[in-house]
Amino acid sequence: MATYAKINLSPGGTEGDGNPITITDTAGNGSFIHDTGTSSAIRDEVWLWMTNIDTTSILVTLHVGYVSSASAADAEKVMFKVPPQTGLMLVLSGHSVRGTGSAARRIAAIADTANKINVVGYVNRITD
Repeated sequence: MATYAKINLSPGGTEGDGNPITITDTAGNGSFIHDTGTSSAIRDEVWLWMTNIDTTSILVTLHVGYVSSASAADAEKVMFKVPPQTGLMLVLSGHSVRGTGSAARRIAAIADTANKINVVGYVNRITD
C-alpha cells in the first residue's frame, strides 16, 4: 500500500519553507523549483501555481523532469504566458516525477522578465 506525505517544494534538493520562489533566470538552466530524491521507487506528485506581479504578460518556460544541468530536452519543456496581476494560476496539476535510481530529476523555470514571476506549490511524496 502506498504512503503519502505532503511536503514543501524542494529547490536544489533542500525542502523549502513554503514561501514563494521567484523566477530570477531568463535563460540557461532556470531557477530551481523542485528536485526529487534519487530513488525510482518514490514519486513526487507536483502541484505549482504562478503569479505575475508585472503589468504585462510574461512568457515562462517550465523545465519538467530533467536530469542534466546542461539543458532540458524539448520534450521536457512546457511554455505558457502568465497574465499580469490576476492572482495564482495553476501551471502544473499533480504531475508525477521520480528519480532515475541514481540521480534526482529537477523542475525549473525561466521567464522572459526576471523577478516578476512567483511560484508556490507543494508535493505529495508517494512511496510504493
